[in-house]
Amino acid sequence: MRPHRAALIAVTALVALSCWSCKDRFVGEAGVGATAEDKNRENGQAVAAAVVAVARADADSDAAKQRKTVADMRNLGSALFSWLTDQVGAGAAGQQEAMDLALYPDISRAELRKLLVPQYIVEIPELDGWGHPYEIRLNAKDVLARNVMSIRSPGRDGRYSADVYTIEELEPGDYDQDLVWADGFFVRWPRKHASPTVDPTPKVVPRLESDETDTAPPELEITDRSTDEQRQLKTVADMRNLGTAMFSWLTDQLGAGAAGEQEVDIQLYPYISGADLERLLVPQYLERVPKVDGWGNPFELRLSVQDTLAQHVMSIRSAGRDGRYSTDVYRQGKFEPADYDQDIVWVDGFFVRWPQSLQK
Repeated sequence: MRPHRAALIAVTALVALSCWSCKDRFVGEAGVGATAEDKNRENGQAVAAAVVAVARADADSDAAKQRKTVADMRNLGSALFSWLTDQVGAGAAGQQEAMDLALYPDISRAELRKLLVPQYIVEIPELDGWGHPYEIRLNAKDVLARNVMSIRSPGRDGRYSADVYTIEELEPGDYDQDLVWADGFFVRWPRKHASPTVDPTPKVVPRLESDETDTAPPELEITDRSTDEQRQLKTVADMRNLGTAMFSWLTDQLGAGAAGEQEVDIQLYPYISGADLERLLVPQYLERVPKVDGWGNPFELRLSVQDTLAQHVMSIRSAGRDGRYSTDVYRQGKFEPADYDQDIVWVDGFFVRWPQSLQK
């Protein structure tokens, strides 16, 4: 038991004893006597109850701090991943690599809902801004395949122009152009509205905890009088939100599949200061960068800004309640949630060390 908790229990016990003594005195003055045995028993029960109450409050407090820490790491990790995929998309823009959507396997809406709703997104968007159904593909059976996930809209005319796309931006006024997102970034996007590096309506799409049922605020409501520009904006926003949810699901599968199979060396990830990270993420990807974990200990942040295609790109870790990192090399796996001194570690899209009940 930590010293300050022992002191708190002692003080609580003294207060309890004092209160019971006062009670006995008032009862005696009223002429209703109590035996010494009764008083000792009552005092003992009061002390025991006080010890249990303080111990329970201590556990509840640490549990809340652990939940806050995991939630902060999830949200920051999602923002880092959004930033990373935008950098990859920007770097690929204009290259002649072809993206063949026929290589991405179809998935039914019912199957997709089973995977994503409600943990990653409240509902799967069905129709784009012009009322055409989105085409959604996901390789749920082989998440390590080269071609895993894609989303596309045919644009205003409702006809897909091709299945093979080069990575490039579009004139925003060309509303009949297909809009395409694949494996983490936009392949075809209107320059003004959805460039991989600039979003005119930046908005954080939070990662859902298992017991949450809300996601980002409602998108632009489309009516009969909506303009094509508004419909295009709505379509891009839908694709971003769904893409984020699909990527979150994917990284969870990768994390679960890798758990316990290999070691991660945090020293291979380059440091980044909180100020530098804020300049990259705020406000486009995140409202603020969390500086400390639930216990008030600073998060350790690492990000390879110079080489976003490196093998080791990003990590976040908390030292847990005791404020001391146990190691720099971690074997992937979960730990008992009541072990609050354990390090909590997130790297490259998934948790490496996590409390069992908080990460699935």
